[in-house]
Amino acid sequence: MKSSFLRMRQVTDVMKSICFYSTSWRGGDGWYTHGFAEGLANAMRSKGYSLIFLASPMQPQEREAKSENLIRYNFRPGHSSEWSRIHKVFHMVMRIVEATYNLIKIRFETSVFVVTFPHWLSVTMFQFMVLKLTGAKIIYIVHDPLPHAWSLPKLFRNFEMACIASTYYLADQLVTLTKSGNTVLKEQFGVKNNRLSVVPHGVFDSGKAEPLKNNRKFLIFGMLRSNKCILESIKAFKNLLITVPDAKLVVAGAPYSAEPEYWAECEKALSDLGSSVTTEIGFVEESRLETLFAECDAVLLPYKNFNSQSGVAVLAALSMRPVIGTSMGGIAELFETGMCGIPLIDPPDETSIVNAMLDFCSQPVSEWKNKTIESRQKLLNSLSWQAIGDAFCKIIFTNSD
Repeated sequence: MKSSFLRMRQVTDVMKSICFYSTSWRGGDGWYTHGFAEGLANAMRSKGYSLIFLASPMQPQEREAKSENLIRYNFRPGHSSEWSRIHKVFHMVMRIVEATYNLIKIRFETSVFVVTFPHWLSVTMFQFMVLKLTGAKIIYIVHDPLPHAWSLPKLFRNFEMACIASTYYLADQLVTLTKSGNTVLKEQFGVKNNRLSVVPHGVFDSGKAEPLKNNRKFLIFGMLRSNKCILESIKAFKNLLITVPDAKLVVAGAPYSAEPEYWAECEKALSDLGSSVTTEIGFVEESRLETLFAECDAVLLPYKNFNSQSGVAVLAALSMRPVIGTSMGGIAELFETGMCGIPLIDPPDETSIVNAMLDFCSQPVSEWKNKTIESRQKLLNSLSWQAIGDAFCKIIFTNSD
């Protein structure tokens, strides 16, 4: 009788849990995944629930989510760029199998799933359908309602859109990082207000932000895609040198593999800048980021067709670096929150970017230093992982049995 009671008690304890699932494991996506898991796990403790966290181990390991209220399930991380094509394909298939197996296994322990960064669209559709057919509830964190770049050729654009729409249809609740993200879901996919919420991206504070160096060095950082106006920024910087000849430009990140012609244009434009430009092409390890941001005076984020929140903008603000960025989507909302910098009218172009850089250079560095200190503190107050965990907790327990 006693052992039977204990088994019932154990089942009850296990069922008082919620699963958070993500395929991300490094870089900005990985930081979000593990920071969010930690904040959510801590927030759920007051509700008497534990968090089942399904994701690959974080790289670097120091960023791994830590909480006494967290039950950890792993599957293998992504592949190395140095592997052969066959090795990469096999590794990816095994990664998908492991993730799906664990997801189904966890379904016997909980009925509520929070999902972000699914990355494999067709696999995500299958996983969502399995969960829905078994009566589970899905809360889907949508970082980019419309993708920055399409995965399939233009011929299959309608099919890809239908797949994206199906994931939104299958989810019970959709959570975006920005108000503009909700607008896209309503206008493009017909999602009703009662299925939508907004919870912003959280921040990681290393506590090591350095004051501006007054070296007039501008940074372009992240995935090097056409929607980020990389080419326009390079051309704008070339024009800046006419007026500010001691200015410098740093370009760091990996070119987007689906746009080789665009990156070839960027490389040609960079070759004309000589010693005024420094490049670090490829994936930038986290250990390099602190120094990379500390070495510059401002960060260029002249994005277009962008409705998500920018992790790079948040990183810049916490590093006490002003942002020259588009006044749209999540970047605009960060400016409203108090992020320091110069907003650009959407869509940005070569002229507006160079004018903003000239404006930045014309203002005393002492003024920028004061602004960046205030900006950093405002974002730390409003975007802490604990505050975001608390906000998300309300969504879960309002929309879940």
